Amino acid sequence: MPAFALVLAALMSDPPPSNATYSPIGDLLRTRYGIEQVMFRDAEGHEAEVLTHLIEADRELGRICTRYPRIAELLRVNPIGTYLITYRHTVPYDGEEVTGSYWYAERFMEVCVRRDGADAIRTLRHELGHHLHEDLVEKQSWRDFFARKGKDWWKEKVTGYSARNDQEAFAESFVVFTDPSYTPGRLPTYLERWLQTAIEPAPARGDLVARRGDAAAEHAAKAPVPHTRSGTR
Repeated sequence: MPAFALVLAALMSDPPPSNATYSPIGDLLRTRYGIEQVMFRDAEGHEAEVLTHLIEADRELGRICTRYPRIAELLRVNPIGTYLITYRHTVPYDGEEVTGSYWYAERFMEVCVRRDGADAIRTLRHELGHHLHEDLVEKQSWRDFFARKGKDWWKEKVTGYSARNDQEAFAESFVVFTDPSYTPGRLPTYLERWLQTAIEPAPARGDLVARRGDAAAEHAAKAPVPHTRSGTR
C-alpha cells in the first residue's frame, strides 16, 4: 500500500463525529497559517474527501505564504479564526448560492467541497482575499476605483463575479493574481502592479512586471493606494 494511503488509513481509523476538529492535518492549518479552528459539516461518508481537502488546503496556503511573506505575516497578526469545510452543492449567501463565504465580524471562513468538479482551492483563495481585504487596501480608495471602472470593465478584465461589488472585485483580483499559473499581463497593468505592491516586497530592478509598466496608463487609472503596514483592522 502506498505511504499516502497508509497515512489516510491511519487517520481514518477512528472517524471524528460531525462538527468536530480533524487532527493531525487540521492542526497543521492552525499552527502554520493562523487558523484557530478547523471544522466540518455534513461530513458523514466524506472522511476521505475531508482529509484530501485539508491536505490540499495546507499545501495551497503553504505555497501562498512562501511566495508572499507579507501574507504569512498578516496571518500571524490577524488569524483567520474558523475554517469550515461544508459538503453540499452550494452555500446560501445573500439570496444566492455560492461556493464559500467569509464573515468579517466572526472571522469565519466557509469553503464548500463539491462532487461536481468545482475548485474548492480556488474558493479558499477567494475567501482568503476577503479576509485580507482590509489589511491590504484602503477601503474607500478601492471602493472608488471599483465604481470608476464600471461593472462591464470588471467582467471583461477580471471575472464576471468581480462585478458584483467592490469586495468581490478585490477577492476575485486576489484569486487571479495569486494563481500559481498567473502570468504577467493577465490583469491590466495598473491593477497588476498595484496588487504586486500590496502583497509582495518591492520589485527588484528589471522585474518582469515592472518592465511592463506604463506610467501614463497608471496615472490615468488613478489606481487605489495599498496598505503597506502590518496589523489588525
